[in-house]
This record gives sequence, C-alpha cells and structure tokens, in this order.
Amino acid sequence: EASKAKGDEAAYLSALASFNQHRWGEAESSFSKILGSKTLDKEYVAYALFYTGYAQYQKGDYSKSVASLNRFVSENPNHQFVWSALMTVARAAAFAKNSDEAISASQKAIKVAKNESEKNEATILAAGILSDSKKYDEALAVLAPYIARRSEFGYECKYRSAEILVQQGKTEAADKYFAELAANNDKAA
Repeated sequence: EASKAKGDEAAYLSALASFNQHRWGEAESSFSKILGSKTLDKEYVAYALFYTGYAQYQKGDYSKSVASLNRFVSENPNHQFVWSALMTVARAAAFAKNSDEAISASQKAIKVAKNESEKNEATILAAGILSDSKKYDEALAVLAPYIARRSEFGYECKYRSAEILVQQGKTEAADKYFAELAANNDKAA
C-alpha cells in the first residue's frame, strides 16, 4: 500500500515510518513539512501535528514540543490523542522548568481522561509536578480524594501524600500514613 502512495500521502507514510523506528529528528522534519498540506486529509494533518510534537519531546526540544502539542489540542479538542498530548505537554514543560504550564496541562489531562487508568496516571503526574514546584498543599489536595481507597491506586496516593508530608516537615502525619500502609501490607500478606 505504501508503495502506491504519492505526494503528501507518501511523505506522511515515510514520516510515520521514521516515527515508528524512533528516528525522532527525521520524523519531526518530515511531519513538519506536511503540516500545511492542502491535499492530505485533515485527520492525517492532525496526526502529523501530534507526532511532530511528540518527536520534539523525544529529542529534548521541550519548548517546541509544548508549542506543537498545545496547538494540536487547541485545533483538535476532541481528538483521541488529546489526553496523550496534554500528558506530554506536562512532562515537557516540567523538563523545561515551566511549572505553570506543566501544572495546567496535567490538570487538564485529569479532566479529559477517558478512563480510570488515564485519570490515575494524570493525578499522580499532577501531584508530582505540584510537589516538585513546592506547592505541597495543592499536591496533597490532588491526592486527597483517593487516599482512603482500599486499592493499589489509593495506597499509592497515600504513600505519595506521606512523602509530601515529609518534605513539609510534617513527619508525625507522614508516619501515620506510613503505619497505615504497613498495616494494610501486613493484612494482605
């Protein structure tokens, strides 16, 4: 099928092959060239923009990645890759030391999550970014709704909350959480 493709479609398939082979520089360059395509289906152009931003992230071009993926989200708010784009924006912005952007993207990712797994992953990322930004109370507030849950995710939230409490110097409260986790672990054994 790829051998029958011509023009922008062939360029897209070539860029996708580079992407799938983790040749990030080549993928970014190839996808970037077809972003203004008038002949390629707009759905493929949307994917090209996402893949451009993700390739930039993989290359360590974090500010470019944030810009590309934010453009992707704003132009394609209902696309199936919006959550992935926001998660990547959050990580890229964190690496670029842009904590406000990282916090915003991670919190948007929580809201657009399509399932419990995505919501949990975005919650942990948001709490981590807030904690790294020394916004401890906000990080604890993100985790708070889940720490009473008797599930793997609930225990992870409780553990991360305890770690944040230690960072705040609230060791007594942290020790309480650690003791609860140890008691739950003893019951499970």
